[in-house]
Amino acid sequence: MLECIVRGRRELDAIEAQWLCMVGEYTRSGAWQADGFLSAAAAIQQRCRMDAGAARAAVNLAKALHRLPATEKAFDAGDISRAHAAVIANAYTEDRAEQLAGIEAGLVDIARNVDPKSLRAAVARYTEAIDGDGGAGNDEKAYEKNRFHASLVGDRVIGNASLDRESGEIIQTAVEAMAAELRVKGDKRRKSLRDAEAIVEICRRSLQHDYTTTPTRRRGRPQLSAVVDLDDHEADHPDLVADVRAEFAHFGHLSQATLRRLSCDCEISRIITDGPGVIIDVGRATRNISDPLWKALVVRDRRCQAQGCKQPPGVCEAHHVWHWEDGGPTDLDNLTLLCWAHHRQHHLEHAKKRE
Repeated sequence: MLECIVRGRRELDAIEAQWLCMVGEYTRSGAWQADGFLSAAAAIQQRCRMDAGAARAAVNLAKALHRLPATEKAFDAGDISRAHAAVIANAYTEDRAEQLAGIEAGLVDIARNVDPKSLRAAVARYTEAIDGDGGAGNDEKAYEKNRFHASLVGDRVIGNASLDRESGEIIQTAVEAMAAELRVKGDKRRKSLRDAEAIVEICRRSLQHDYTTTPTRRRGRPQLSAVVDLDDHEADHPDLVADVRAEFAHFGHLSQATLRRLSCDCEISRIITDGPGVIIDVGRATRNISDPLWKALVVRDRRCQAQGCKQPPGVCEAHHVWHWEDGGPTDLDNLTLLCWAHHRQHHLEHAKKRE
């Protein structure tokens, strides 16, 4: 029985390969224009009654297989599955074409003996060696393929997403954490329903949060940051200002007694400045970026510091100018605000330079 199942699967793989071969020929011929379509994918989507994403994926795979003869041959023979062929095809770029031509046969041999996940790991190691960037190039290409789509179908909203591993892990971790927070004792609902509830709650809380004006990254009860510039109070309280400056100059921080003199002893994060942008106290220093340190960073930078970027603090992250893994400290002088996109771009470029 098992042998019959295996043989049937190989036959299906071979038929799939032949179908993709026809897709490739149709795409290259341009016949889809004569058929009245804007693209081969659009023609295949409509006439084969396929999802748009599936039709585009078929066209892209067919194009790549045309440049990978060993992979195409093994797929056509039923020796490897479409998933195996897609893994190898996804690694193909014009920059890698010459190097991949030399190892393609070896990759096909691996594909004959392992599952697609194991093949993907092997292909990643080879492409990282070819690119010489520690995997940063692969990460960038994976990120560029990210997509999310939601559409109304009848009385249901149907969602579809494809994400790189980092983005997917962020979402999965957030959903699991929110589902755990919302779960009540004795809740026996199916996991998929609880996860859907968690996603909706994450979005609901996000809509309640004004990212354009709110500097803090952490949710919770409202907080107030009192920014006190000593220059503004020197005329009215010369003795107090003199004491503050002297204490900071001597100890590098302000004592609790002095802070109480500057503000009521309540739940206020005090950010003391000496002139525009010169922050002299944010509380006790920590290894991690604490809330007071984050607020001080926002007071100083106000927006993403990448050239020409005006993203507000709510969509920014604290970046170590001198990277932490290279020995850089977590203090205000070594931090800068970068929006998520520029932060990610910086670390990709840094990874390439380290190679």
